[in-house]
Formats: sequence, structure tokens, C-alpha cells
Amino acid sequence: MDKWLAEFFETKLNSPAEELVAEVLWQVWKNRNNQVFRDRKSSTKAIIETSLAQNHTYQRWNPRRRKETTKMANLPVKWIAPEDPYLKLNVDCSWVEGDAPSSIAGMLRDSNGIIVDGFATEVHASSSLQAETLALLHGLYMLKQREEKQVGQVHKQRRCVLCESDCRTLVQLILGREEAPWAMKDQVQDCQMRLAQLTNASLAYCSREAKSAVDWIAKAHRRKLLPSMWKRNPPNPLWTILCSESNLSFHVKPTF
Repeated sequence: MDKWLAEFFETKLNSPAEELVAEVLWQVWKNRNNQVFRDRKSSTKAIIETSLAQNHTYQRWNPRRRKETTKMANLPVKWIAPEDPYLKLNVDCSWVEGDAPSSIAGMLRDSNGIIVDGFATEVHASSSLQAETLALLHGLYMLKQREEKQVGQVHKQRRCVLCESDCRTLVQLILGREEAPWAMKDQVQDCQMRLAQLTNASLAYCSREAKSAVDWIAKAHRRKLLPSMWKRNPPNPLWTILCSESNLSFHVKPTF
């Protein structure tokens, strides 16, 4: 339990506040003891309301937490299109614990929000951080393949690509700001090498809300619900997300 919580908070910045989770667990523990030793049981609603009230008090009198919350609030709450002629690559994973396969996905879009390329595939990962790393690695490999295809094509401009991940730890590892876990050093170094090999590519962190489309793709793929032609003919749920994030017309769904 402790390991799972630590990994979850490490890999997902926009998760519930650690203090709120701790308060909920504490109230659940107190309720359990009251039921066992005093034959008194609180309702689930009462536990939640008490936890929220205690957490509100903590945040009100803790200035450090307020500063962190303000910093997080400054991040874009939805996908922002790159300026023309830039492209933007968002990657994500749908990871499940255990031996069950997970899915990784990536989507490359232009300044109009149109899908230029993308991928969705199955992987086996021991942690969500490893799955996020594999998603980025696969995305960088896709960009390299696209770049190699353009060699010798003088009429085609090599467009700059901004790669985004909502895994802050992964971004810090790839940029060399943190040391990679021993078990993942090879994969992190592979990502660093592939990023360096790309002519015009950079990596940045984004909020969870800023990659809703690729999140949907990863989850749909893991559940075996992603159509094979999703890049050319996005299914309606994905098309709705794409339209809400760009200038695409909801009423006219083209076949890219």
C-alpha cells in the first residue's frame, strides 16, 4: 500500500493532495477502531465530510501548500495547439498492476488540432512510471521514423515538435534533473538518446487535463475498444474531445 501510494504521487502531479488522502485514511482507521472497540460506526458520507473539512483547515493555515496549488493552477487546463508550423506530440499510458498488459498511446497534431500521426500498442510494465517511459520512447521512435522518411525531400519542411507528458518525474529524468531508478536506467538513457537524435524536438511537462485525447486513446486500446482506423476516422468520443480542444467543426467530421 505504501509503495503504491508513493509511486502514484510521484508519477502524477495532478492527483488528489497527499494531505487529503492521508486524512481520509486516518478517518477510515478511526472509524474502524470506533466500530470494533466502541460499537460506533460513522457513515461513509460523514467520513468524507470530516476529511474534507480537516484538509480545508490544513490548507488554509499551510502557506507552502497554497504556493504549490497556485503553481499547479497556472498550468493549461486543456490541450493548447502549437503555433504553425509546429507539431505537438502527447503521450500517455493506461497501466494496470499485475501481469495484465497495459497500453501506451501517442498522438501528433498540428496547429489546427488535426491528427498528423499516432500510435497505440500493448506493453508489459512493472509500474506506471515504466509505462509512461515506454510511451515516450515509442513516440520518439515514431518521430525519428518520420524524420528519416523526409530525408532527401527538399520540398518538405522539417517541423519542430514539442513532446508533452503529464508524468513530471519522467520529464525530470529525461532532462537529467533527477537520477533514474536502476531498473529503468537503460530505458531512460534510450529516451535521452532518441530525443537528442531528433533535429527539432523538445520535451515538456503538461497537466493531466491537457492530454485528454491521448488518455482516451490509451484507455480505449487497453479495453479493446479502439477502432483500427482511429487516426483517419476518429470515433465519436475522441472526435468530441478533438473538437473541444481546437478549431475543428463538430458537425463536419472529415476523414483525414
